[in-house]
Amino acid sequence: MLFLSLCQDMNWACRFLRLRGVGIGRRLRGFTGRPSPWRIRIPDVRRTRFLVNASCLATVASREFLTVILEQWKNRVWRIRKRDAHNATVEPQKVEYTNPWLASSASKRWGEVFFLLYSPFWILILLGVVVPLKLYESFQEAEYLILGLLTVAPCFLVPLIVVCKEDAERPFYKRYWFKANVWIAIFGFVGNYFWTHYFYTVLGAIYTFPSYKINHVPITTFLLTQPYFLLYHAVSNMTLRRLEHAIKNISNRQTRWLIQAGWVLLLSYITALTEALTISHFPYYEMVDRPTFYKVGSLFYAIYFIVSFPMFKRLDEDPSAPWTLSQVAVDALGASMLVTIILDSWRITVGPIADIPWAASQNECVQFGPPWLRPSSNIKGVKASYNWSPSGVTQESYGHSRLLERASKHTEL
Repeated sequence: MLFLSLCQDMNWACRFLRLRGVGIGRRLRGFTGRPSPWRIRIPDVRRTRFLVNASCLATVASREFLTVILEQWKNRVWRIRKRDAHNATVEPQKVEYTNPWLASSASKRWGEVFFLLYSPFWILILLGVVVPLKLYESFQEAEYLILGLLTVAPCFLVPLIVVCKEDAERPFYKRYWFKANVWIAIFGFVGNYFWTHYFYTVLGAIYTFPSYKINHVPITTFLLTQPYFLLYHAVSNMTLRRLEHAIKNISNRQTRWLIQAGWVLLLSYITALTEALTISHFPYYEMVDRPTFYKVGSLFYAIYFIVSFPMFKRLDEDPSAPWTLSQVAVDALGASMLVTIILDSWRITVGPIADIPWAASQNECVQFGPPWLRPSSNIKGVKASYNWSPSGVTQESYGHSRLLERASKHTEL
């Protein structure tokens, strides 16, 4: 403002000199009788007028330039504020992921891919190192426990370190990988704690390796179930999603349901049979009748996945309706209860698949309830009244005899 006021004063001065310059010179010369030194010459007036006009023009140009810049800045700020307000009120549209194999949710998609990529590592440790090199021969309770911890720990620790872009804005308990681990942990715990006893008394299978146990079940199996089941269910999710995409044009709903049910049955049986065959080289997992166990026992084991595969797939399948941890726990417990009902229905209808030395007959299975309710030998007189094994062979004595036989063969060699 000061600069503009000075320019205006100079403009008025220029006008005054242009009009009065000659008259002032004449008056001064007439007063003294000689040319006055204060006389302002015409060239000087013109030069001064030119400089003043140039400065005024530069002042006007700069003022107009600053006005334009200020208006543009105001418009830019206004557009930014308008855009921010629009983004705050309207959720941006997300591009739907159209791959028929992978989930539309970025969090679930990353979790399933991680479970698949991690699988070769623990498979290599178990079936590529421990079993072929027979390292288990020198393992005791502590070594088996460490082996289980080493395989299950990356399922929880790696996703905490390597985080996808969408999960970075969420707490860890709202991410898919954590929910999937919780679902499988609940389902696997119920399976090991309760359903393993069906393997003992219905399928004729037994664990004879040294291990810390919970409810007569090795703790190592609780731990190893986590990576095994995460792999199975990640594969089932992808295949079921691809199947849904392939049959979406079939108008009949019942036909689509039958196709999906048939695939779940087939995939469940293949999964159970594959696991039984892959661990067949581990000698401390005994079976009374191995061929029958592979054929019929795999069908019994497939009941786990017939229920869990379609139920687990629903977890966070819709990106707009993510599950809470309470929903995950309730769904896993519901699936566990349904599997328990089906397994116990097998027990009271079909019974044992082979002549199991330490198990009861079919009539006794029906009479004495679920296998995990078998009375403990520490309760005096109760176990004898049940007459659990007519041959007098118990699960513990059978396993101990098998260990002695294997030790004697190893000594002879």
